[in-house]
Amino acid sequence: MNNRDLSDEICRDSADGVIVVASKMLDAGCHNPRPSVSCPAPTLLREEGFEVRIYTFDHPPPHVHVAKAGAIMKIDLATHQVTEIVGRMTNRDVKRAERLVARHARFLQEAWSKIHGSC
Repeated sequence: MNNRDLSDEICRDSADGVIVVASKMLDAGCHNPRPSVSCPAPTLLREEGFEVRIYTFDHPPPHVHVAKAGAIMKIDLATHQVTEIVGRMTNRDVKRAERLVARHARFLQEAWSKIHGSC
């Protein structure tokens, strides 16, 4: 997958069928000091029925939230392993999500750093 400018609204990569959505919120960072005002979670990747998001008002260590069919997995960006699952997810989908995050690790780590700063 080619490197993408995170300020792009939508990029389509016809080679692998991935749709990358990077919100303008990435440029702003949405470092919100007022927890009563929520920041959105940009969807960074949509692939194989998964949506990969980084919550803009989240905590270290760097991780992403991967949603599919009403369930959400938290995946560590350093290890590419699931650390938490909310809802029901098959073992097959857990492994597929981990591989998805591993394939796009550089892009996702850059997005985390752009939103939250380096950790």
